[in-house]
Amino acid sequence: MKKIIDILKSDKKPVYSKELSSKQAEKVLLEGLSEGSLNWAYFSLVNQARSKAEWLDLLGLAERLQEKHGLPVLVHLRAGDLSIDSLLPFVALAAEKGLNNFLVVGGDFRLEEEGFASAVDLLTALKKAGGDSLCLAATVDPTKPDQEALLRNFLAKQAAGADFFISQVTFAKEPLLDLKRSVESKKRLLPPVTVGMLQNPSEGQLAFARERLGLFVPTAFQKNAREQGQLVEKALLQAGFSAFHFFTLPNK
Repeated sequence: MKKIIDILKSDKKPVYSKELSSKQAEKVLLEGLSEGSLNWAYFSLVNQARSKAEWLDLLGLAERLQEKHGLPVLVHLRAGDLSIDSLLPFVALAAEKGLNNFLVVGGDFRLEEEGFASAVDLLTALKKAGGDSLCLAATVDPTKPDQEALLRNFLAKQAAGADFFISQVTFAKEPLLDLKRSVESKKRLLPPVTVGMLQNPSEGQLAFARERLGLFVPTAFQKNAREQGQLVEKALLQAGFSAFHFFTLPNK
């Protein structure tokens, strides 16, 4: 399957992508894409597996979704899902299923006791094991108050093999502009950063973002999420950000 980084680098127009839960992915397989949805370039697939069987089911779901719609699926991969011993068998299994795009996250749940300690460790191991056959994404939360620590972690993930990044849900342009300035202050070019957003969020989803994720939601965004989201997107497009990923959040 096409690597997502190639889509991000080659497209001359904004790239839009959509996060799906397993339940939503099954619905897309059964019913197809809803009318009026954006022209998605790829999907990402949430990983909530609590057993090896559920993990294998998730990979099978990603495989079927790719075959059905011909779009890449970015499978969420937690550090504790793999260990040194299971790494190479996983890379071989992913290749067999045509899966080559993965979003590497830390995560609290550990599928394997001897799993990798962090996203950086797993990125490093995957890049060594899979080489250029894999496209690896990582996360960044530009709203973190400690900007120096944020930048160190961001650059460490890039050095470990992250081809591109997806940001935490953003409700304002400033955190991403600050990240861009911080990277450029180190005489580096900003790697592709996809802006995490919510598509027409409900009041319950905004409440979840505030109360469960600890994110600051501006008053203006709470009053008119659709309009404010469009304004943020327009401002970031003008600043050079050209990819947007719409997250799936539950209602509070």
